[in-house]
Amino acid sequence: LAGALLAAGLNAAHIGMPEMVQWILMSDRLFLSVHADKVVLAIVGLTAATSLAALLPSIFAARLKPVTAMHHIG
Repeated sequence: LAGALLAAGLNAAHIGMPEMVQWILMSDRLFLSVHADKVVLAIVGLTAATSLAALLPSIFAARLKPVTAMHHIG
């Protein structure tokens, strides 16, 4: 919600772009758009990536005996 409000505010400001940036953006003004489906996709993707990144260390930790795990902490 904050990102959509920020994008709306920046769009209302009609921010002009330098000539070199206009070549890249193909526009003389900065225009931001927020799409709900892209926001949801980003949230789901980041959650999945974080979960997968945490899965491997947790599997290794689950295989250790508690005494061995406590020995490796410090």
